[in-house]
Amino acid sequence: MINLTENTFRSGVSEGLVLVDFWSEYCPACMKVKNSLHILEGKIKAGRLKLCEVKVDDQPLLEDKFDITMLPTLILFKGGNPVAKIEGALTSLEIKNFVLESLSRR
Repeated sequence: MINLTENTFRSGVSEGLVLVDFWSEYCPACMKVKNSLHILEGKIKAGRLKLCEVKVDDQPLLEDKFDITMLPTLILFKGGNPVAKIEGALTSLEIKNFVLESLSRR
């Protein structure tokens, strides 16, 4: 996964499909999602979906910009624009289904 900061965020989500995990090291549910994303990362074909993360403890402006009120939060970006958001401790299957359902609604 690619770590995004306030300086790299725009370029990090500007092209293609990007799933961003907003997390904190003090959040046990965030660790579950991190593991789920690593499982999913191993199943994704290169270039189909980019996985990134934002550690909100270090990036409070991004936390505010995207109205992150619960951790973990996943936001799916397409061409630099947020298209869907989900919160909570999710399995890799739930994350995969979230991405597929979000894309089918577009």
